[in-house]
Amino acid sequence: MTILEKLNQSVLSGELPIYDVKAIVSQAMDCSKSHAQRFINQRAVKINGSAVDRGAIILDGDILKVGSRRFFKLSGYPKKYVFKI
Repeated sequence: MTILEKLNQSVLSGELPIYDVKAIVSQAMDCSKSHAQRFINQRAVKINGSAVDRGAIILDGDILKVGSRRFFKLSGYPKKYVFKI
């Protein structure tokens, strides 16, 4: 079984939670959720290089990019720690 198959199986079985991207961006950027939603609507939010809309599976060490210059390392999930790079 490949890593991708294991990940898909974990998602389907509910082992990996799907996080609200708006809340994560709001925490990382220290802004309101409506401002975070504007970033998401503009497709300016990416996790590991992939644009996200609403929810995302976040693993330890993933990179959050907001806009063109702001990068954050997501660590310690599900405890929701965000570190600026």
